[in-house]
Amino acid sequence: MMFKQIMLVALLAVVTASAKKPCCGPKQFMAGNGGTVGQVDPDSGPQGFFTYQYGAFDYTNRMFGYNMSVTYPNGTQTNIKLIQKYGQGYQYIILEEFQYCQKQPVTKPEPINCIPANATWTSSLFIGGSKGLYADSWTYNFVYPKDPIEGVIVIQVFESNCYPFGTAFIGDRFQGQTRDRHSPRPKAILNDSL
Repeated sequence: MMFKQIMLVALLAVVTASAKKPCCGPKQFMAGNGGTVGQVDPDSGPQGFFTYQYGAFDYTNRMFGYNMSVTYPNGTQTNIKLIQKYGQGYQYIILEEFQYCQKQPVTKPEPINCIPANATWTSSLFIGGSKGLYADSWTYNFVYPKDPIEGVIVIQVFESNCYPFGTAFIGDRFQGQTRDRHSPRPKAILNDSL
């Protein structure tokens, strides 16, 4: 009987020690991020568009810069450059096609490179088979009352360095229902320690 109790305690210790813990990704990197956005607007009904952005993420200096394209169902496209400086509290939106540049308060909330402490590990997977890349999937509730945004975020990261490769947000945003899916496609890592 004593042996069984010792084995049970040992098993619980191993399970507890191996429990997944939230991690932080790279502090500086470049990546591409594509997304499909679908939303229901009470006035105009369902709407959708595709976005792609490629840029630099600098969490150390709290600066982010993107070249973005937004493609609408009718085939039209808008190209936008966005420079965000959270340390200074402002951002620039640049539309070169119209020779337009606007300085405005930075969009909130500020991006983070860590999986929040309230996140729940949901699964692990291999990308590329058993000898491929090992990844984890995390889920957490996201509420930002100032915007208002409320929903669930699912994020997938590589286990070795917490580098994000996929996210999804499903919930309410602004005045309508938003279904947002983002799939970052990393291009280069400037600093591989997340």
